[in-house]
Amino acid sequence: MDKTIQHWEQRGKQSFTYKGEDFYTITPAPFYYYRRNKILCFIKKQLDSLEKSCVLDFGCGDGYYSIFFSKQTEHLRFYGCDTSKAFINRAKINNKINSADVEFREIKNGIPFNKKFSLIFIISVFAHIYEDTEILRIIGEFNYKLFKNGLLVLVESTAKKSRGNKINKRRKISDYINYFNLDYDVIDITHNPKLFQTFINRTLLFFLRLLFFNNNGVLANKNRFYILISEVVYWFSTKIDALFKNSDGYTFFAFKKK
Repeated sequence: MDKTIQHWEQRGKQSFTYKGEDFYTITPAPFYYYRRNKILCFIKKQLDSLEKSCVLDFGCGDGYYSIFFSKQTEHLRFYGCDTSKAFINRAKINNKINSADVEFREIKNGIPFNKKFSLIFIISVFAHIYEDTEILRIIGEFNYKLFKNGLLVLVESTAKKSRGNKINKRRKISDYINYFNLDYDVIDITHNPKLFQTFINRTLLFFLRLLFFNNNGVLANKNRFYILISEVVYWFSTKIDALFKNSDGYTFFAFKKK
C-alpha cells in the first residue's frame, strides 16, 4: 500500500471529541476548529453562485464539509470521494447520523462518479501529494469532470518557499496559480497568515505533546489541559499573525474553468 494512503488509513481510525464533535486531526483542536469556520464561509460564498447542480468534495475525509453543505443548500447534490477506505466508511456513517443525502465512494482508479460537476472543492489534499506530476494528473481529471465555467475551490497550506516531505509538503501560492493557469481563471485568493501559530505549534505545543503524549496529536487533543493551553495561544497568535500578511499560512483559491 502507498505510504500516503497507509498514513491516512491509520489517521481515519483515530478520533477525539471537541465542542461536541468528533475530529481526527493532529492539529491542535482550536486551531483546526476556527480555521474550519473560515473555510466554510469561503466555500459557501462560491456555492451561493450556483443554481441546481452537482458538487464534488474531492478528498472528503470524514465527509464533514459535503454533509454540512448538503443540509444548507437543498438545490445542490453533493458527492464525496477519498483514497482512504476508513474515511469513506466514517463519512457514510456520518451521512446516516446527520440524515444527509451525500454519495460517498472510495477512489480506486480516478474520480469514481460518471458525471460532471459545477463545482469541485479540495481541502488540504495537495499538501499530502509530493510529486507535482501527480497533482497535474489530478487537475487533468478535474478538467474533464468540470463543466465549462465550473468552479474549483482549493484550500491549502502555503509557504514563502516550497518545503516538506512525502507526507506533508507546503508549496508557494504562485505554484498553485501556475498549476491551474492554463485552463482556469483566478477569481479569488484569500491568504490567512499563521507564522506565530506555526511557531507556537512547533515549540510550546510540540514540547507538551512530546513530553506527555508521545507526540501523538490525537491523544493530546483528548486532554483538557492541552486544549485549554491551545485555546489561549490560538487567541494570542491570531493577533500577532495579523501583522505578518506575507508569511506562511493557509490560502483559499477560487478558479473558474475557461
